[in-house]
Amino acid sequence: MTPSHANAQETPKIYAIETKNLAAALREFAVASGKDVVFDPALVKGKATHGVKGRLGDEEALKRLLAGSGLSFERTAIGGFVVRPGRSTDEAGASDQTAGSAATSVNNVFAVQEVVVTGTAGHMDKFTAPYSISTLKQQAIRDKSPRSLVDLFRGQPGINVENSGGKGGDENIAIRGLPYVGFRLIDVREDGLPLFESNYERFLNIDEIFRVDLMTERAEVERGGTGPIYSNNASGGVINLITRHGTATPEGAAQIEFGSDSLVRVSAYQSGPITDHLQMSMGGSYRRDDGLRDEHYSPGDDGGQFQVGVSYILPRGKIFADVKYLNDKSVFYTSIPLINPLTGGSLSNLINPNTGTLTSSAFENVQIRTLNGTPAGPTVSRKLSDGVHPDVATLTLGGDYDLGDGWTVTDRARFIDGRIGLNAIFNAATPTDASAFLASQLSRTQAAFPGTTSLNYSIAGSAAPYSPAATANLVMANNYDAIRTQMRDVINDVRIQKSADLGALGKHDFTAGLYTSYFVYGHQEQLSSILENVKNNPDALNINALDAAGNILGSVTENGFLSYGSGSNSGTARGTSIAGYLADTVHITSKWQVDAGVRSESRQAFGQQGVLGTQVLSATGPLAARSVQGVVSYTDHHENLHGLSYTFGSAYDFNNNVNGFARYTEAYSFPQFTTIISGALLPNGQKVPVSTVEQAEGGLKFSSKTFQTALTVYYSKFNKLSATTQVAAANGSVTNSSVLLNSTAVGLEGEADWRPVSFFELSGSITIQDPSIDSIQVLTGSTAASSQHGTLPRVPTYNVLLEPAYIFAINGWRGRAFADVYTVGKRFQDFSNLSVLPSYTTLDLGVTLKPSDRIELRLLGTNITDSAGLTEGNSRASALGVGTVSDASVGRPIFGRQVTASVLYHW
Repeated sequence: MTPSHANAQETPKIYAIETKNLAAALREFAVASGKDVVFDPALVKGKATHGVKGRLGDEEALKRLLAGSGLSFERTAIGGFVVRPGRSTDEAGASDQTAGSAATSVNNVFAVQEVVVTGTAGHMDKFTAPYSISTLKQQAIRDKSPRSLVDLFRGQPGINVENSGGKGGDENIAIRGLPYVGFRLIDVREDGLPLFESNYERFLNIDEIFRVDLMTERAEVERGGTGPIYSNNASGGVINLITRHGTATPEGAAQIEFGSDSLVRVSAYQSGPITDHLQMSMGGSYRRDDGLRDEHYSPGDDGGQFQVGVSYILPRGKIFADVKYLNDKSVFYTSIPLINPLTGGSLSNLINPNTGTLTSSAFENVQIRTLNGTPAGPTVSRKLSDGVHPDVATLTLGGDYDLGDGWTVTDRARFIDGRIGLNAIFNAATPTDASAFLASQLSRTQAAFPGTTSLNYSIAGSAAPYSPAATANLVMANNYDAIRTQMRDVINDVRIQKSADLGALGKHDFTAGLYTSYFVYGHQEQLSSILENVKNNPDALNINALDAAGNILGSVTENGFLSYGSGSNSGTARGTSIAGYLADTVHITSKWQVDAGVRSESRQAFGQQGVLGTQVLSATGPLAARSVQGVVSYTDHHENLHGLSYTFGSAYDFNNNVNGFARYTEAYSFPQFTTIISGALLPNGQKVPVSTVEQAEGGLKFSSKTFQTALTVYYSKFNKLSATTQVAAANGSVTNSSVLLNSTAVGLEGEADWRPVSFFELSGSITIQDPSIDSIQVLTGSTAASSQHGTLPRVPTYNVLLEPAYIFAINGWRGRAFADVYTVGKRFQDFSNLSVLPSYTTLDLGVTLKPSDRIELRLLGTNITDSAGLTEGNSRASALGVGTVSDASVGRPIFGRQVTASVLYHW
């Protein structure tokens, strides 16, 4: 946006800024205008302003404030202001808006003096920020048409994502080679506050409760850096999603999207002033489709969210409130069989890697027998089409106030209340020979049904015999998981900031803050075993007991269920987290700054562990219904945890084009709430330890008119990860080993954008790393010594994204056509590095057309080549230090080819 265009769009406001020092006046202007204003304290030292009064546009008001100071300003890509010496505003706008400028590219690394809010107490120029941070702007988000939150961050440097679980979240993400695939080490924030106290629990990834739509204005991704000082759960990095808020001028947009699998998705927002001081925003989205794989029921995905907010502008501050409600259902996809264990051949003729799924309409409506702490627990109804089902309400309140004399105070509070249901079929084993499986059930069936001489299969709901010959003579015993998670949290983060010139001690920006969280977490699991044949959308199978004449005497299964049971992690946890933090940035010169920060947190949690038992409910009927495993009692547990994070770093502007930084950070990672509700202890009786993460990093940022890049080398060390891995013995039996490990990763991450001519741009990112296991201690189970010095499971040694784009104009229509080529390197499923997940490459093609400033047309095709890259493999096929193993015979492939088209209208 050029300054002249911005001024024409903005509604004048009433300004009443008195004569005072320029720094204080600029802070007052930022509050009154509602815009970010970035300036170097050294630049305005000793300067004063005559103030500004009257009803004026933002730019005119700022010009009057700066009159006679020798300073000017520039507009940022997100509508704020950066105060600079020298060039006039008009010259600044013109130079960066030229057609051949990298600053105008969709994926520009550095927009015109782009401001970031993540990893800092206020706002900071992205180019000079002393840490690694990437940003996703509005057009980049729209062009990606992300199916999930994880999908949005594919190709970001230092991050690897696995977008194969569905549209509703519960997908995998790893950062900087750290040994945890999930959001445990990455804090996900919305407008600077966490979505919940814990980002990763059993069957809960925090991405399940966030949906990307037009209310998502932009996103910032900080890796390492200062995140652990300002965020909980941020030992690896921070994702901050910035949503739309009220604006001084009316604006809005609506979009409708159509696509593969009968997708229809609508999204819209509206923001603007209600009065001179009151601003509002509202918007949301709704979508409905048949799912990303072939479920054989419709709809597969169905739901949406709505958000409304208001801001009241005070003479020296503002207060705001936002309410959001999310209610959405989406299919969860598990691993599928790939290899026939009897022949070694492919099973793609029975279940296509790109479109096939074990999710089955045969289990769409089920009755599950439970105990749940009662002598004869109720039978509960569950719908597989509910899938991942968040039903969550969020209220956010906050304010900013300028106290004068360099003091400011900000406060943010959030209340979250909701539940997440998960009904899904999970792969539980490799396919097995159908005849051998019947033979394994014969002896117990003969004991239950005297006179039994043989067994046969039938399709659930039918007594007619079924022959598995049509499905390669294979059957699978999988799990039907019915999960209920409750979450409630009251969060507050208040901070006081002070800018001061201490003479010989330098110019300082001090921050002191207090974070509190009062949380409640409940989790109930029902993990039942089911029997299916091997094909897409498989049938539910029953096993019948037959006498010598072929008469049915009884059944092993009940409606396809082999057994009913509860998981070992049912219970509740509640508690309090309190963290205090301090930070200081010292501006030694206008080019050189150093900073340091510390955060100390205590978390007390109390809860109950559900103790499992097996109860006989009947002496007759199907074997599956005679006894049920479930919660029979509860045991109290508690924990008192402490963590300390600290960081220090420095950044230096070598010239207008080059900035360099270096940083060291040590952070903590608390155990999951699951340790309370599972009563997890180490073999010596001690509680699961608080893990620590050490990161050292250094980077260079370069920006010229046609080329921009940011490169960072990093060292990450994770200490005391408590994990479970499956171990195969020499006889083929599989057991679990509990281990405690340390790991190290050394890597290089970078992003770049090159626009040599007005009609072509090339952007991309790269991550190269060596994530290795330093030491591994077996707590229970078989030895895992052979894993030492191996590569961490499911963490690739490299990933690369390249996006060439062609920019064109035809008969007044502007357009951009692009291709995304994304490559993920080889990974291993298991700690022993014996089960390989091969490298793969995907190709996405897209085009955006703008017939006018108000209309945008988009067409996007993802995974055009139908690559079947695996994101998860079959860990049950691997062995730790025993024998050899081939590549995964069961795995979760990425989604096949998808096409979407959309129309967006601005006003």
